[in-house]
This record gives sequence, C-alpha cells and structure tokens, in this order.
Amino acid sequence: MYTMEVLLHLIVCLAISISKVHADDQLVQSPSKDNSDTCGCYLINGPDAGYFQYHRFWDFRDIPNDGSNDFTTAPPTLGELQAHGGQSATSAYLDSSSWNSDWSYLDGVSSSSPNSPFPNIYSKQNVYISRNTTDGAGGSTFLTLRAARLDSFMSSSQITSQQQNLLHASIRARLRVIPNGLRNSSAPSASARLLDNLEYGSNSSHPVDQGAVVGLFTYESDTQESDIELLTQDTTDQIWYSNQPDYDNASDRPMPGASTHVTLPNGLVWTEWIEHRLDWFDGVVRWWANDTLVLNKSINAPSQPSGLMLNVWGDGGYWSGNMSVGGEVTVGIEWIQVVFNVSGSAAGPSGRSLDHTMIMPRDDMACNISCSVDGVKQVGYPEVTFHSGGGRSRPSLWAGDLSKYALGLFILVLTVF
Repeated sequence: MYTMEVLLHLIVCLAISISKVHADDQLVQSPSKDNSDTCGCYLINGPDAGYFQYHRFWDFRDIPNDGSNDFTTAPPTLGELQAHGGQSATSAYLDSSSWNSDWSYLDGVSSSSPNSPFPNIYSKQNVYISRNTTDGAGGSTFLTLRAARLDSFMSSSQITSQQQNLLHASIRARLRVIPNGLRNSSAPSASARLLDNLEYGSNSSHPVDQGAVVGLFTYESDTQESDIELLTQDTTDQIWYSNQPDYDNASDRPMPGASTHVTLPNGLVWTEWIEHRLDWFDGVVRWWANDTLVLNKSINAPSQPSGLMLNVWGDGGYWSGNMSVGGEVTVGIEWIQVVFNVSGSAAGPSGRSLDHTMIMPRDDMACNISCSVDGVKQVGYPEVTFHSGGGRSRPSLWAGDLSKYALGLFILVLTVF
C-alpha cells in the first residue's frame, strides 16, 4: 500500500503533467523566449514595469536573397478583383514554416462598409520583402505592406499573428510610410512615383498618396480592440490612438475619450522610421513613439484574449479618404517585438481553455531571472536586470492552478484508498 508521502509526490507530478498538457496549445512557438532562453520574465520601462512571461522578436532587416530575387523589384499589383486570393507567397521567407507558424495572411477577403464607393480586398501579393538602399542602411531589408488603388477597387494587405490569445502585452514595431520620390529607393514603386502630384495629394510636405489607413492593433472583436492608426490623408505628424468601440451607434455619435487624434512628439513624422509601441495592461492602454510616452487611455481598454494585426487598406470612405486610381501607399517594417502573457488556446476563443487565465503556467513557479527589453545594447535581445539566485519567489497563478489540481487529486486519492 502506498504511503501518504508517495501519494502526495504522485499527486504533484500528475498536477505538473496536467499543467504542461494545457500549456501545449497555448503557444504557437515554444518556449517563446526569443534571444533570451534564461529569462524567467520580462519587464518594460514606463509607469508599469509589467510582468510578461514571453518574448517574440521578428527581425526583417537581414533576409537573404531568394535565389535570383534580391528584393529590389516589387511584385506586380493584381489588376483584376477576381484574381485576388490563392496566390503564392512572394518569397521563400514569407512561405517558410517559421513564418507560417507565426503569421497568416488575409487573402482574397473583401472588407468594406456599405457606403464605401469601392470595395477593399486583401491579397498576399501585397506583402513582400524590399531592400533598403537609402538611409545608409547598407542594403538591409524590410517587410513591406502595400495598398494600391485600381480602377474599381483597392488592393490591400494584412498580416495576423497566429498567437490569438494575448492577454496583456507590450507591442512594438519600427516602421515608416515610404515617401514618394525617395531617391535610390527599391521600395515598391516609391522612387518612380512623383513627389509633387496634386491628383494623389502628394507634395514635398506630404510625400505620400492620400486615401489609405495604416494599422497596428490588437483585435478580438470590434468591441475588443486597441489601435495605432496612421491616415495618409492626415499631415505626417498626426496619429490616432483608440480603444474600440469609439462610436456609439445608439446616439450616432463618437464615444467621448475612446479615440484621440495626437501630434507625434519631438517633431516626429511617420514618413521616417519610428518605433511605435502599444502597452496593454489590465484596465489601461499606453501609446509610445520612440520611447516617449504619448497617451494613456482607460476607456474601453480591451479585456479579452486577442491577436495582433498589421494592415494597410482603404475603401474610399470617410475614415480612409478616397485614393485616386493609380495611387499607392507602401509601409516598411524593420522589426516587430512583443512581450506578452496569454490566456487559453493559442488559436483564440474557438479553442479556449478556461483552466488558465492571465498568466501562462511555468515550470519554475517563480521569476528568478527578470530581463528588460528597453535600454538594451541590441534591440530584440533582452538583458538580465535581476537574478534572485534562487531567492524569494514571485507569486504566479500557476501555483494557484497547481494547488487546485493537487487538491482535487488528493481528495480523489483519499476516496480511492
């Protein structure tokens, strides 16, 4: 007959095994600690240091040539509405197993409001790698998202994280809207497009075509969403920070405080490289530009597990503005960095488990090594800021879950024996 000590040991081992089984479907990549295997948790600068368990870093600055494709030529824009959907990815990198396990394309899908003058349809043909021959970049590369106005529709782009269960995160992306007429640029058609073109709303002080929206946002639903949005019809120092919903359909009025039109700090303009950042905490969202805190907002802060999306689109409506036929907007993204916690299945609500919330279970039940993602020598490589040496543990919900499993199993064992 088993002794009580042996039984308790079996209970704890079984509880750990159960917890690890639940963990298997919570991350699209395990262990999700990019460039930081020893880190137990991640901290950020600002009013809330955060306590994030996972770190992902996607660096698009050094993508190797794809055979004869040196990324100096953009893929053609699809000229027919019916042709959208089902195309191959534009490079081997964007069809690799590592890319596909982390990101998906919106492809062949149309999204437009009922009052839009033309449809907006997405295509993976508008997501590709470009080589940067400007900015003293030494021929580095970047991910490109494009939106182009055709005769009867807008051809747009969107990528979505496969990780659909983010519950609180610090999200950063270094990006720019590529100016028209940029010298020596191999970015899609930018160098060939006239800087001064009244038809498209482009001039020396506003060197992009009007009529597109650039979005970086978390999304679970239209009422669980937090946004960074650039409107190319705005001046290049303007940006929108919003928590959805920002419109009250009952009163047919904007919801006070949900969306804020902001001037970028320190003379920044979004046609230059900027690190855009969104910090999502329980009950508050904070927006940053190049390490400067710009805005805090508590109204409509999301509370449900969400995914991450980036897109460039337009439908001729009030929000995006109307791009003239032949117009085009391209966005370059050098890198994306996210520290985050999770809840439920990585696939989101359809596969969500309710056994774990807020914080992903960990094997060590403590954050003995904390790492910072800010103020580091090399972006994307967190640095150790604290090592407890096995000292005092920081509480986590994992311990509570383990106790729950152990207690239930203990009662079961007592019943059996």
